[in-house]
Amino acid sequence: MKTLSIVVVAAAVVLSTGCWQKKKKPVVVPPPPAPVTQPAPVPAPKATIPAVEKPTPSKPTAQRPKVQPASRPQVVAPAPPVPQLGAMIPAAQRQQLDAIYALDLKKARTILSAVGSSTLDAQRSEMAGRVKAFIKQAEEFHPLDLAAAAEMAQRARVLAEDLEKRSK
Repeated sequence: MKTLSIVVVAAAVVLSTGCWQKKKKPVVVPPPPAPVTQPAPVPAPKATIPAVEKPTPSKPTAQRPKVQPASRPQVVAPAPPVPQLGAMIPAAQRQQLDAIYALDLKKARTILSAVGSSTLDAQRSEMAGRVKAFIKQAEEFHPLDLAAAAEMAQRARVLAEDLEKRSK
């Protein structure tokens, strides 16, 4: 019991003298310095110059447009193609992805048209909206990233198949 009370007293002493109990001193921000104003310069006396009157023409003169000499059209070299970010896909795999993309999109569109939007309740209508969104994303990604486009088309097909099952 004596050792327990010694440990408690020691812990209390250690915790009571910690820096967490010290109050933070308020930060004093000095006021900004007053702007220095300079007296306005005294203007020097100006010499007077007599005004010269310009004669006004009685008739306006027609100005001829300047004709530039014929120049050869400049031949501008075509800009090099801008490199696009994305995976480099071999031609065989690219053809395979493109075929899968086309089949999945066709299947999703066929199911959407077969289900029809007029007979859908709120939940199924929302699913049909998601299918349409995936189809749109797949079409947007197709020229940029074929792998992503195929993925979006697959998602559209899977969701359309689920919608078809729920509609029966």
